[in-house]
Amino acid sequence: MKLLTMDPLWDMTREDAYILIDDWSEGLGSVYPIVARQMILETANKVFDALDKARSGGLRDMGGSVAEALFDHDTNKLKIILAIGMTKEAGGREHQAQRLFQSTSEAVEGLIWNPEGLQGIQLLFLVVSACFPHVWPCS
Repeated sequence: MKLLTMDPLWDMTREDAYILIDDWSEGLGSVYPIVARQMILETANKVFDALDKARSGGLRDMGGSVAEALFDHDTNKLKIILAIGMTKEAGGREHQAQRLFQSTSEAVEGLIWNPEGLQGIQLLFLVVSACFPHVWPCS
């Protein structure tokens, strides 16, 4: 339960996520369309729906659905996209963006040796684009 409550997505609003997704989609996502905007929006809705239900119904009762929403490949891609948007918006280092990025590190480290198909390749691409913001053509 503690691991679930420490996830940085608890500290975000759905509206802020939408803004960052749109910013990414219109910038880096339009130059390198590795992930569809609609898929990321659907993932954001799934995650924030689970978080909202847990807030209102209690984490103990909703822990399974929250864990499922927070710890999958699509959510990791969402976190990286949000981190990219926050970093770009802040013009550099941003604490919340670092937390989002770090929350995906275990999944990403496993993908370095075995990218697990398209899902893994998409996540690795997003991580690379987050690690090298100075090469963003849309900055």
